[in-house]
Amino acid sequence: LKSPDTPKIFLDVRNDADVLFGIHLCGTMDLQLLENFKNHHLQKHTRFVHGLAKSVREDSRMDPDEKRAREDSKEKGRCMFALERGGQYSIFDERPLIRAVVACCVQDVLCAPDLW
Repeated sequence: LKSPDTPKIFLDVRNDADVLFGIHLCGTMDLQLLENFKNHHLQKHTRFVHGLAKSVREDSRMDPDEKRAREDSKEKGRCMFALERGGQYSIFDERPLIRAVVACCVQDVLCAPDLW
């Protein structure tokens, strides 16, 4: 995480950086900041930055079938841990992790380079 030579891609790096207790991140790219810069450069005034789902829908180079498959995978996992959908955060304490939860998390990692 400290290496400036290894690129790391985040979406809203603030929470991740806070959790790391003072480790200075180097070589990081925040997709929300890139989006903000792009919008400013295009003189497109927006009030809020996009979350990951909206960024994938609007800015990803994935084809429509890939986007649908990604969203289906995300939804299956979200139902297990999203409190508003009847899930529980404690699902992340189980070992081995449930495949649907792993697949949901992996989707966020796989789409990040496509948005960079």
